[in-house]
Amino acid sequence: MSVMTVARAVSRDWASSRHLWIALLAWVLLAAVLATIAGVEPRQIWFLLVFSPIIEETVFRAGLQEALLRHLSLSPLGAIGMTALIFAAAHMAIRGTATDFAVFVPALFIGAVYNRFRQLRQCIGLHSAMNAVWLAWALTIPPAASRL
Repeated sequence: MSVMTVARAVSRDWASSRHLWIALLAWVLLAAVLATIAGVEPRQIWFLLVFSPIIEETVFRAGLQEALLRHLSLSPLGAIGMTALIFAAAHMAIRGTATDFAVFVPALFIGAVYNRFRQLRQCIGLHSAMNAVWLAWALTIPPAASRL
C-alpha cells in the first residue's frame, strides 16, 4: 500500500488532506534522511516507519479495538480509550520508561480515525508519520535530553 493510496482514501472525506499527506510524507523522508546521517541502520528505519505501524495497528485497531467494540460491547469512546491505554502500557513495558506512556494521546487520535473509517490504511499512515516525527525529533536532540 503506497502513501498515495492512503492519501486518496483519506481525501474523499477530508477536503484539505492532500496538503496534510504531503506534509506527513515530507516528515517521513526527513526522518529517513536524518536517521541515515546519524548512522541509524536502514532496517531500523524500515521497522519504525513501515513494519511497526503495520503490525501495531493490525493488533491494536483491527484486533483489540474491534474486539472491544464487537464482543465486549464497549462504546466507541470506551473502546478507543481502553485500546489507547493498553497501547501506551505496552510501549511503557517494552521500553521501560514512564515517558513512553505519552503515546497514549496519539493512540487516542488514531483510534478515533479507525472508529470513523474502519480501515487500517489511514491508521498505518498516521502511525508511520508520527513515528517519523518522533524519529526526526529524537535524532536532533542531545542524547542526554532524549532520556528525560
